[in-house]
Amino acid sequence: MTDLLKIENLTIGFHNQGQETRAVSDVSFTIAPGETVGLVGESGSGKSVSALSILKLLPPSAHISQGTIRFEGEDISSLEMSALKNLRGNDIAMIFQEPMTSLNPLHNIEKQIAECLEIHQDDFDHKTSRHRVLDLLNKVGIPNAEERLAALPHELSGGQRQRVMIAMALANNPKLLIADEPTTALDVTVQKQILALLKQLQQETGMAMLLISHDLGVVRQVADRVCVMKDGAIVETGQPAHIFTKPEHPYTKMLVEAEPTGQPGDINTEETEPILTAQDIKVWFPRTKNWYGKPLDYVKAVDGINLSLASGETLGIVGESGSGKTTLGRALVRLTGCDGTLNFRDKNIDTLTGTPLRHLRKHMQIVFQDPFGALSPRMSVSDIITEGLSLHEPELNTYQKIFKVRRTLEDVGLDPASANRYPHEFSGGQRQRIAIARAIILNPRLIVLDEPTSALDRSVQAQIVTLLQDLQQQRGLSYIFISHDLKVVRALSHRVMVMKEGKVVETGSTAEIFENAKEDYTRELISAAFDL
Repeated sequence: MTDLLKIENLTIGFHNQGQETRAVSDVSFTIAPGETVGLVGESGSGKSVSALSILKLLPPSAHISQGTIRFEGEDISSLEMSALKNLRGNDIAMIFQEPMTSLNPLHNIEKQIAECLEIHQDDFDHKTSRHRVLDLLNKVGIPNAEERLAALPHELSGGQRQRVMIAMALANNPKLLIADEPTTALDVTVQKQILALLKQLQQETGMAMLLISHDLGVVRQVADRVCVMKDGAIVETGQPAHIFTKPEHPYTKMLVEAEPTGQPGDINTEETEPILTAQDIKVWFPRTKNWYGKPLDYVKAVDGINLSLASGETLGIVGESGSGKTTLGRALVRLTGCDGTLNFRDKNIDTLTGTPLRHLRKHMQIVFQDPFGALSPRMSVSDIITEGLSLHEPELNTYQKIFKVRRTLEDVGLDPASANRYPHEFSGGQRQRIAIARAIILNPRLIVLDEPTSALDRSVQAQIVTLLQDLQQQRGLSYIFISHDLKVVRALSHRVMVMKEGKVVETGSTAEIFENAKEDYTRELISAAFDL
């Protein structure tokens, strides 16, 4: 069988201030028509750089020093821009890791998906494009797809944005789909749907796929062959059955065995005063308005939630994309307006504004789901992490700030020498660690963690879970932990709240929820998570 894609001896370096950092070294692999090849490895191992080089999407500082990239027998590494434009999004499509930064914030969902069709389809018809867009949105599991056509990216949850990216990539029935962490932002039930969809499309169209992921469960289910990358080189290649049951390379063994483990420290919630209480929290967004601007209908993102969080406790919030988890988390730290009553450390905070609200920020921090969108591209890592210190601890001198930054970077597993680099120079997982460092450097009392491990590979997930557990024990931190990764939730949470369509379906201790769930919806989530 003729290879659809053939990469030989690919070597890529990044030039910075007269020095070259090698990101990919002598990488070779092939993909046959209809085949799925999984590319796995830790953050920074060179997976995404290898994939981006196929469509010449590398930044200007990157340079391919050797190697060839052939698609259908043709060397595409030296194609002109006009030929590349025909190839991108048509014969070869790509799903990027960060949907918020890949979608245009000014255009609605319908326009962005229709644009893919308009560029590549000669018989493009505006009248029939809506039917094709709706079909794609339904295929990738967007609820109420017709109502979502006019939505802007910021009006969708992280998982829904990722599904829109998948719909755009599949619009022109590509021969090769490059999927860079395609299920990272998706809850486990939708992960199963998306994986089944991709398999179905492969059977129908003969599409090949390069699947880049740190989730070994996803790769194991989908891939025909697996390539393991470490430090820019492929260290092991083989069938999934062999790679995941009898790995030969020590690095592969470490990846397979890595799993978030442990459990949160003991806490007596009956004797500990609540650090946060919320009563009847509602966040309704107007969906339609009349001629006078009065809302006629609402999206009830959060609809009457009550919760209490003890000092030193972790409350895990789980549910499918769009269930209201993130909106609730933002409301609890006053980043989203809400109705209801909020009390933090026995003080009412739902009416705070101005300076009192800014002072509150030191004690309540949040780690966002999309690390790239949450970090300023114009600021170095050191500037990003010290920004909060400059505002809330102005008495610190320069040397004290540098010391705190270096110690915090070490705490989250990053090299302190990287403090002067910029966010675009880090992998997705490394950027998430920077976001966590920015939150913990202020020693807050409460941290809302919105999918903090979704962009991290398994080994780093385990490190971050251990780090969060240690910080909680040392400093008495309280966490609101929002995640679709139930394995991480089980390792970190004292209690679990299950949400669906803005309401609480079920709540209880972690043991009760995972071992004796009462609701069918909860059992479905748990089943899907541990099947993967």
